[in-house]
Amino acid sequence: MTQTLKLSWTRFAFCFAVIGIVPALLITSNINSRDSWAATAAVCLLFLSLVVFFSLGWARLRKANAAQPILATETDRIRRLLVGPFVPAAVWFASTILAIIALAVASALLGRAA
Repeated sequence: MTQTLKLSWTRFAFCFAVIGIVPALLITSNINSRDSWAATAAVCLLFLSLVVFFSLGWARLRKANAAQPILATETDRIRRLLVGPFVPAAVWFASTILAIIALAVASALLGRAA
C-alpha cells in the first residue's frame, strides 16, 4: 500500500530552519566586518526568495492534497505543484539573480567610492 503525503507547515518550517543555518552562520560570523555586507545581504536575499517561493508552492501542494490525496510515488505531480508554472518560476528566479547581481555591482561601486 502506498503512502499519502504528510504536508504540515511544521515539516516545511523544519526544512527551511535547517537550510537557514547557513545564512545565520554567515551573519553571525561577519557581524563586525564592514567589507562583506554585500555577500551577507546576497545570501540572505537568496534564502528569503527561496522561502517565499517554496512557501507558495507548499500551499499549492497542500491545497491539491486536500482536494485529492497525493501519493508519495507521484513525484512528477509533486514537483509540478511545488514549482508551479514554468514562466512565473523562471521570472522569479531570474529577478532574484538580477537583484543579487545588482547588489554586488552596487557594493563594488560603493567600495570604490569610499
